[in-house]
Amino acid sequence: MNIRIASRRAVFSVVFLAAILGGLDSFAADQRPTAPLQPETGPGGKEYKHKAVKEFRYGNEGEGYWIFQPDEPRPESAPVVIFLHGYSAMFPVFYRAWIEHICMRGNIVIYPQYQSGPLSPTWHYFPNVLTAVKDAREKLKNAEIHVAAQWDKCAVVGHSFGGAMTAKYASVAAAEGVPIPLAAMSVQPGAGPKQAPQFGLKLDKLDQIPASTLLVVVVGEDDTVVGNILGREIFRGAVNVPAENKDFCVLMSDTYGDPPLLSTHASPSAIPRDIPGIQTASTFAERKASKFRDRGTNPAGVDAQDYYGIWKIFDALCDCAFYGKNREYALGNTPEQRFMGKWSDGKPVKELVVTDDP
Repeated sequence: MNIRIASRRAVFSVVFLAAILGGLDSFAADQRPTAPLQPETGPGGKEYKHKAVKEFRYGNEGEGYWIFQPDEPRPESAPVVIFLHGYSAMFPVFYRAWIEHICMRGNIVIYPQYQSGPLSPTWHYFPNVLTAVKDAREKLKNAEIHVAAQWDKCAVVGHSFGGAMTAKYASVAAAEGVPIPLAAMSVQPGAGPKQAPQFGLKLDKLDQIPASTLLVVVVGEDDTVVGNILGREIFRGAVNVPAENKDFCVLMSDTYGDPPLLSTHASPSAIPRDIPGIQTASTFAERKASKFRDRGTNPAGVDAQDYYGIWKIFDALCDCAFYGKNREYALGNTPEQRFMGKWSDGKPVKELVVTDDP
């Protein structure tokens, strides 16, 4: 055989093999496991009592708020969830999917704006929350417009600055004459830099959170914005709440599949993939939400960390507080509580880390 021809064939073989292997690598990358989808049933699942949500806007600026209520079919009455957003997320679009999930499960949601703008004084925020809740209580008496509120079944949930105010609300509700929450979930609570303690929000009455309150604090493993310091303080400060009625949960990151599940400060946000042209968001807010949602490898959209982590725990916490069911999904460091679903190849997603001694 001609040496030159043999050499060319050898080179071609090497190049061809490299191309095949490169293609296989690319194919393998394309075939990385995908994250769990929303479960069909149970807490965090898509088994809804209602097919639609109606929304109403009341008040102005910092004292303004939204009411969301279940519809199709419209119930005669429903429990109430007070939803406290993170700093500067004044429009419901930033949590829209989560709000609709809560509502279609059969709850009224009150969403206080509490800020006039990003630079409004922080010491106005909590008084604005109280004003909104009190005014909403009056508005919800209008049976022609609104579903009747079951104020004896009330819960409060919040993220970031709203997570801090969730603890504040639970601790002072009785004294302030607002509905007392049977369940409270503080998600990634934060209230400002260390040099400005609690950023105008005093959490000095945590020991007055009632013993009957079901309390969960959730922090993120890779939350570099607020970390877990205030979350630990809230959990430890709620000394009246017995250990069996409270848990401290760490939402873990898992990079096994594609896209990865990253537990950052954006994780609790739930911005719909198709942002609707709704009155609850100005054009500016929609643009901001769209950019925030699609930023980096951890879009602030909806994924398994919502379904199996944040939504599941809050759903179950409300179910337990209101109806005495699904406690194992919310409290007790149980397999049901820790379970975060499975990647498409069957490998379990990293479980929640649950403790009573953070």
